[in-house]
Amino acid sequence: MKNRTGHIEYLPSIQKALFFIVLIMISAQCQKSDSALIDCPSCQCDSPLAEMTSRIIFSKPWESGLFLLRDNQVFKIREDTQGHGFDLPKYMRWSPDGTKIAFRSGHGDSISIIHATGEHVSTPISGSGDRDCLYPAWSPDGKWLTYCRVSADEFQIRRVRTDGRHDSLIIRLEGVAKALDWSPDGKRFLCVRRLANADLNETLVVHLDGFIETNLGVHTEHPRWSPDGMKIVYANSAVPILGKTYTMHADGSGIVEVAKGIFPDWSADGSQIVYYNSSLFCKTSGFCVVDADGSNPRKILNGAGWYVDWF
Repeated sequence: MKNRTGHIEYLPSIQKALFFIVLIMISAQCQKSDSALIDCPSCQCDSPLAEMTSRIIFSKPWESGLFLLRDNQVFKIREDTQGHGFDLPKYMRWSPDGTKIAFRSGHGDSISIIHATGEHVSTPISGSGDRDCLYPAWSPDGKWLTYCRVSADEFQIRRVRTDGRHDSLIIRLEGVAKALDWSPDGKRFLCVRRLANADLNETLVVHLDGFIETNLGVHTEHPRWSPDGMKIVYANSAVPILGKTYTMHADGSGIVEVAKGIFPDWSADGSQIVYYNSSLFCKTSGFCVVDADGSNPRKILNGAGWYVDWF
């Protein structure tokens, strides 16, 4: 069934029900007092927040706007991005030079680009009543975006200049296509696909001419290539309390669990991974950072957040 509000509609019915139940429980958790919650040793709950000088962009469930974490402070850089509930802005991605952010607009079914200051919004990729545009991803040189277009139950991966020119088809895919990420060399991109009636996602490596190089054979959510292109970080679920973060080699081998959480992304030098950790019984739900080998987890921000991108 085509989704007009993001990828939630593409989940099987049981998973959708579970996802909504989890969100209700998380909302209830936010109402609890600290005395009703317990410590979570894996997240170092009671430790002071670790210093964070780089920039992380994210959205918040049920609150409109784009949010920036910098120097351990959160700034709302844009208010009028439209949307509510699951129609909030999502899929935020930094440009390679860190001056702009691409994201899927709430309610607009379009992909917009905004300056990091929150000004000068443009919409190079416009959706419509029967077409939804999702999952923008920048090319390493910052000149192109790939994105997924959903129209009449057809899923296309397309490429377009950041000013909206030269929009062209890369490949049509059966099933649900989502979560794109370019390789650092700019020759390929990761694409997550789920075929009809399948229980697990496929993780494809696709060339810009539409050639599918390989199926890595690993179920992933939100996979991201490491800055050197040697590894991929990903979550194994889109449901916060069920998700874990893993790394693997670029060929799909060497899988290692590094954290309990979702929405992972690499630091610029590939030495650390940020992720969102949520537990129904832990007062530490929020953003954490862990070394790439899974050691030294530390908290950087309390509170809920989605679609993390680290610059």
